[in-house]
Amino acid sequence: MSLQDIVPILVDHSILCVLISLLGWALKKQLCEAKNEREGMQNRIFELVEQTNKFDQHTGHQLTELRQEIQKLETLIKEK
Repeated sequence: MSLQDIVPILVDHSILCVLISLLGWALKKQLCEAKNEREGMQNRIFELVEQTNKFDQHTGHQLTELRQEIQKLETLIKEK
């Protein structure tokens, strides 16, 4: 093989290497963005769950009080 035969092969391989490197970089960038988006969504979900739990605790306590008052009223009605 002469140098004239090898040069086109080297050029083709160099172009392929650059393309593969660019594709790898783009893939890595997309994966990082997807990971950041997923982590952001997880944080938002955890915040919503926490807010929901706080709301449920508050309304649950109020419902318990209402239930007790209703039972008191029912007993008063039954007594009359």
